[in-house]
Amino acid sequence: MQVKKCRARGYRFLRRPFAACVGYALPRFLLHLSLAVCLVCPSPRAALADNQILGLIGEDDREIVPSTKAPWNAVGRINIAGYRRTRHCTGTLVGPDLVVTAAHCLIDRWTGEPFRPDSIHFVAGMERGRFSAHSTARCVRFLGGAPPALASRSETLSRNEAQRDVAVIGLASAMAIKPLALADDITLDDRPKVDHAGYARDRPYVLSATKACRVFDGTGPLWFTNCDTTFGASGGPLFVGKGEEARIAGIMIGFVKGRHSIAIPAPIWRGLVDAGMC
Repeated sequence: MQVKKCRARGYRFLRRPFAACVGYALPRFLLHLSLAVCLVCPSPRAALADNQILGLIGEDDREIVPSTKAPWNAVGRINIAGYRRTRHCTGTLVGPDLVVTAAHCLIDRWTGEPFRPDSIHFVAGMERGRFSAHSTARCVRFLGGAPPALASRSETLSRNEAQRDVAVIGLASAMAIKPLALADDITLDDRPKVDHAGYARDRPYVLSATKACRVFDGTGPLWFTNCDTTFGASGGPLFVGKGEEARIAGIMIGFVKGRHSIAIPAPIWRGLVDAGMC
């Protein structure tokens, strides 16, 4: 979905996939929420030129990673099943039955209300039709106790609302996959190198990652990174460390076209994880 200038202090996201966009509401801060409409049975859009994939910074540095190996096996695709439409984002296991993701992925833009838990599916280790585990949601909790407010019938968030764009999904069934520990000792001052992974819209059935990208700046609780991301990868993790030692330092929520991607670090939402099941 693409951004268009709006009169309200926020951004409206349109269904035209590559329409022109103009930033307005957040000074020097054009936020694209990486919320994607799930592609139902198409072939991945690998033929698109790099400059047509919003969220890439320079050349496409993403690579397909093995979804059966740590830490990638703790990452999964979040599918929202609906009567008229479906969509997907990315989430990460932070407990046997807990998944962290971007809150806007779980909100119906027509009603502004969260989707019913039984319509939310987490598919861990998904790769070309195969997967390691699957569960529907039992419940959803949002940072601050309530979902971020979207403008009526749009995916528009103000800057204040974007700063709490995090949710934890409680799964109906625990998964026999090692969850990721939180790297909440990492701060913006560290300018950490991270790996970012997600189920991007142009590669919806494989996990793609940008490795050794960097958190280089931020404002308030938000981090700015040079990691490539795009629609569908919203909610995807930022890892520090490798393999079994990897920890999750933040989640991706959006990007500024051609400039940087935007994440929320783990210390901001640690309380959601510590609270456990809903």
